[in-house]
Amino acid sequence: MRSRLVAVAASTLAAVLLAPPAVATAAEPTPISADRLATMAPARLISPQPSPEEVGRALARVARDSDGRVRLGVAGRSNEGRPLRVATVGHGPTRLLFVTQQHGDEPLGTPAAVRALWALGVPDTAWHRWLRGRITLDVVVQANPDGAVRDQRYNHDPSASGDWTEPGVGYDINRFHNPLTPIADNPVPESRAILRWWHAHRPRIVVDYHMQGRYLQPDGRETTASMLWPTTRTGPRPTSRRWRSSPVVVLPCPTAS
Repeated sequence: MRSRLVAVAASTLAAVLLAPPAVATAAEPTPISADRLATMAPARLISPQPSPEEVGRALARVARDSDGRVRLGVAGRSNEGRPLRVATVGHGPTRLLFVTQQHGDEPLGTPAAVRALWALGVPDTAWHRWLRGRITLDVVVQANPDGAVRDQRYNHDPSASGDWTEPGVGYDINRFHNPLTPIADNPVPESRAILRWWHAHRPRIVVDYHMQGRYLQPDGRETTASMLWPTTRTGPRPTSRRWRSSPVVVLPCPTAS
């Protein structure tokens, strides 16, 4: 076995964990390093390309091991009736939403998110309690389960038609998240479920986690993660250098050699 470094919650954890300060304040316990967080979850918690059933079992284990600090729910159902699972950790005033695997053939965000939930919810150190008191993190884990079982980008809807579809296959889910579009007019059940969750909780930050191809910088180093800021006219622009240089926390995910 070898370890693949999976980037987890790039901008979510940038906003939540940030770069730990050199000296903790009186109100803030000594932070746990990103390296330590990356090794907290059990190595065999979840496989690199999990089925919806495996996701359900892994989340149930996280909820059990956390003594209920990680709470499980369902945002809706896919076209084939599979649950769109939501896991929540924390009870703080800052609400965050993290979405994985809207493209069914981009699986790595799902096991990374499950491992992050374990690392944030199961340990009960003073720092973990402090963090969970500041934020509430919702994770839609494997937003496209029908696509995941087929290893395809689209959801499963043979009747799909119009823009951003593959005729006879389904819809490209993440093209249907415009909050200005009435939910009743949205033809994609997975997108409707996420939009309803967004309207109900109004998270401060939303991260939609995707996989990317392999890119090299001019000096030959590989780009392992990148961040895109929303381009909608209704959204703010990243004016701070802090956003342009946000830290990325990585968790090891075992894969077969």
